[in-house]
Amino acid sequence: CGSVFRQVVTAACVMGMCATAQSENTRFYELEGFGVLLNGNPESTTLSEDGAITLPPASREWFNDPEASFSAATAYKDGVAVARVDTQSIVYIDSSGKEEVILEVSEAMVTSLKFHEGYLYIAAGPPAVIRRIGEDGKSEVFYEAEAGYVWDIEFKSDGTMMLATGEPGSVVEVGSNGKGEPVFIPEQKHLRALVLSDALGIF
Repeated sequence: CGSVFRQVVTAACVMGMCATAQSENTRFYELEGFGVLLNGNPESTTLSEDGAITLPPASREWFNDPEASFSAATAYKDGVAVARVDTQSIVYIDSSGKEEVILEVSEAMVTSLKFHEGYLYIAAGPPAVIRRIGEDGKSEVFYEAEAGYVWDIEFKSDGTMMLATGEPGSVVEVGSNGKGEPVFIPEQKHLRALVLSDALGIF
């Protein structure tokens, strides 16, 4: 029966009785900006600015402590330095995920960490103070700000340190000698972040 059925279907198609298969026409969509693409929920993909969809970078769990919360972090040596809120300590986590306490502070909170030219800079407060740890592991007070908090630390290309402070909000320029001077004092109580550009200045 199966053989006869196939012969009948074949004969019917040859005689033009089969429906014509319809293909989908090409569609074009015009998107109003990159933000439209971000409204979706791509899983296991990476979307570039020109719309190319590729596989994402490989990721793995590096460190896991459900009891920990961090107030600041920065790349440090071959790992990362983080500030733990619960113990008021600076912890170095190496590439294998091993944790090592490198400094404990007396201030209520570590607000910013920055690694620059061999030194790890640590901002804590209130009152705001910046310590730095050298390659020998020794720490020293580098700068005491006339503010409650230092929320962000950035460096110009010439090595000058720039700070965003809170209570009061200001931008402070600190030289290599640890002497600081406000260069911008707005009406805001807190300035939380800085972006530096050699061409455009300070944002």
